[in-house]
Order: sequence, then structure tokens, then C-alpha cells
Amino acid sequence: MSTQPLTPFKAYFELNVQSELKEIFNNPEEVSFEERLSKFSDNIGNIDIEKLVKHFHLRFNFNELYKPLYFNYQKITDVNPSNMTISNENFKLSFTIRSYEVEVIQIDGDKITFVGSGNEVKNIMLDEDIKLIKAR
Repeated sequence: MSTQPLTPFKAYFELNVQSELKEIFNNPEEVSFEERLSKFSDNIGNIDIEKLVKHFHLRFNFNELYKPLYFNYQKITDVNPSNMTISNENFKLSFTIRSYEVEVIQIDGDKITFVGSGNEVKNIMLDEDIKLIKAR
């Protein structure tokens, strides 16, 4: 294997989130769906999940592994289900979200070293839920 230095490049990370709705909140035992979700429901009780994710993103409890990343909650895709009714207590939820662009400076197997916002050098380990994508 070559020890040739990596030419830094721009990239972003893409995280595939698969969880139950309650479990993505910091304090799942304290989640009152009717209170928190009522302002997102239409007149018949349907809730747009994409809007919900964008609104509550600061309260999400992603794995400690992903803490070095800043995610762009305006770029969520593949939201499933796309809506629910306010009467649902809990349900399985999945979506894909991208990080903001970073500069990759080293790759060592699954360990990625990158420069994030504020010129901070950070590390993250890739797994089956997160992948590195080179920016165009």
C-alpha cells in the first residue's frame, strides 16, 4: 500500500437515519406527541414529516459517532413515511440527510479526517449508515 499523501478534496457525508420517531428525540420518554405535533397538523390531523424533521432537528439524538458533523436539514430526502396522522403514538421513520460540505484531508480505512466549519480538524468513522460523497 502506498503512503502517498492525499490531495485534499471537497465532500459531504450522507447519513441514512432509520429509527422510531420517539427515539430520535433527546429525551424520548418525555415526548408528548399531541403537544409537539399539533402545530404541524392540517385541519384533518395529517402531519408533513419533512417539516417536522426540519423543525425539531436541534432536539435529535444521533449516535455520538455523528456529532462531529453539521447536517443541512434543508436537504433531507427519501422521507418515509412522508406524512402521518396526529393520532399515531409512534412509528418507524427513515430519511437521508447530508452534511454541509467539508474538506477531506486524510482517509485511513473507514476513518475520515476532515476540516469542517471554523477550520476545525475532526474525525469520523464510516459505517453502514453514513457514507462519504465527493462534491462536484
